[in-house]
Amino acid sequence: MGKGRWSKLVPVAAVVVGCGAIGCGSSSKLVCGPGTVQRGDECVVAGMDGAVMDGASDADAGMPTDGFPGWGPPHCTGAAAASVPSGGKFVPIAGTLAEIVVDPCNEHVYVTNSSSNRVEDYAVASGALQAPIPVGSVPVGLDVTPDNRQLYVANSGGTNLSLVDLATRREQTKVNFTSGFSGDTALSVAITANGKALFSTTFAGSGFGGRLLSADVTNGAVTQRTDFFINGTTTEATFLRPSADHTVVGAIAGDISSGPVFVYRAAADAFAPEHDLNGFIETVAVDPHGTLIAVQGALVLDTNLNLLGTVTGGAGGPFAAFGPSGAVLYRPKSNGIEIVDPAHFLVTGTIPVSADTLTVSASAVRPLHGPSIGDLVVSPDGKWLAVITDHGITILAIP
Repeated sequence: MGKGRWSKLVPVAAVVVGCGAIGCGSSSKLVCGPGTVQRGDECVVAGMDGAVMDGASDADAGMPTDGFPGWGPPHCTGAAAASVPSGGKFVPIAGTLAEIVVDPCNEHVYVTNSSSNRVEDYAVASGALQAPIPVGSVPVGLDVTPDNRQLYVANSGGTNLSLVDLATRREQTKVNFTSGFSGDTALSVAITANGKALFSTTFAGSGFGGRLLSADVTNGAVTQRTDFFINGTTTEATFLRPSADHTVVGAIAGDISSGPVFVYRAAADAFAPEHDLNGFIETVAVDPHGTLIAVQGALVLDTNLNLLGTVTGGAGGPFAAFGPSGAVLYRPKSNGIEIVDPAHFLVTGTIPVSADTLTVSASAVRPLHGPSIGDLVVSPDGKWLAVITDHGITILAIP
């Protein structure tokens, strides 16, 4: 379809799924949302048979049986990171690297390898690649659950997400969906604090034909988010990134000149209306607690989507990642990583990259099925970052 705009439907109301501080019980007229049942004064996650999840009945169905609601603390080994030499530690990886994430424990860096249908796993403690994890066809987007138990991978060669069990490092199951009129396939995914895997789809073409869908992590049920953009339809280049605490997800619709950006809040289970930046955009980053959003590594917004300012100086972008405090933003430039003060919109320094070449441009177009050179993540402890470089990934110590 073309890129013309048409009227949007009114967003659906958010569903109440818990009591919070207001209390429940018979006098509170609590209404438990889909996938939950009432137990005493709270809504708890229901199993696939409709009963309260007890970690047993749903195990055979292949879906996660623990961690949500509330996910619980991440499962960490406490292994210390290997030292990183000046200029970075280069980890050669053959293939087309599409997206990179780090787990909440500072212990593993995961990268989708689209040309090899697998996820690469760099173990921080040993400073070495582990055996790759086979997933679906042409994987692009990926995200780790807050409890560090599962990895969701969006397979752009199929109508599914791979759900990887990180304890066994194997694909546990696939979350399947039915393609729409465009023959759309999975593209980008973000896990939310309220137990959803939000994901976008793409298709062979341009314009509208992609969608924004939601998978329930307790039972795999997939629905279209009618509160996103135009009744849940979007462009073929729609990308998502969550905050480190998974309470907020930033989303952009690429390949459209209006430059729409969106924010999802898990507490409300709702997307806010779009805000147009009036230019082509390709990337989004959210600070760890969901208070700031960076688009193209240059435009800084609050989560009400007010444009706070534009970074001046430097030549970095379009990818970016916040440090754990949210007070520092990192973005790639050719053979270096710029350090940005997002409160004052200024480049304050550079971390050189010499272990491998890093060829990026602020005007580069993010490829859908090509290498995402310059995509980067910052460790939760703020001591190092990992970036996709020209021939693999490079680990850099943060000064």
